Amino acid sequence: NLQHHNDSYHLGTEVGIFKNFSVSYNYAYKYYTTYIDLTTQTDFGPVTRILPVNSRVVTTYVTAHYSVRSSKFSWITSLTGTESHLQALDTAVGNRYNATYLSQGHRWSGGMTHRFTYANVFGGVDLLYQVGERPENLVYVLDGTPGGLPPLNNNSFTIQNIYVGVRVKAPYLKFMELYASGRNIAQNQSARITANRRFYGLGFKAGF
Repeated sequence: NLQHHNDSYHLGTEVGIFKNFSVSYNYAYKYYTTYIDLTTQTDFGPVTRILPVNSRVVTTYVTAHYSVRSSKFSWITSLTGTESHLQALDTAVGNRYNATYLSQGHRWSGGMTHRFTYANVFGGVDLLYQVGERPENLVYVLDGTPGGLPPLNNNSFTIQNIYVGVRVKAPYLKFMELYASGRNIAQNQSARITANRRFYGLGFKAGF
């Protein structure tokens, strides 16, 4: 699919509600034209037909930030939510070419991050989620498109990243950190937002 006539508009703001709590909001509007290849094979050879489809995607981003800090302890966390809504502006196209694909559901996705320290111990946890799977483009709008139609309402959750470490004193070094980490260590069976491979590791970091 070749896309052009691409117009994008963005608007955002951040509001500090309390000293350690703030909320940010962003709005994105994208208008574009997609050319869908309707080439078919017949007894007389391929018949080519290119169908232009005008579409728009409206995306809303909301993020909440919270932090706690003291002399020995700190905790910084954020929760994000993104909702995308695809609309085919050509009514005839939407009605003829798989209207269900274009009209059902919403896609909420995002994550939650945590960062903490206590004395010389530090760590973090990152979570990802997706609720629903409304399409964000017209790649699979036609029945029989290679790859098939993606499933709707495929909820996903995964612990994408987790780590914990300790900072120790070492001769001739400004600092040394020892840590253990893992990626994708837990997720539901229907998760589609990341690969299902798991990674575990040990490491260290030093400053001279």
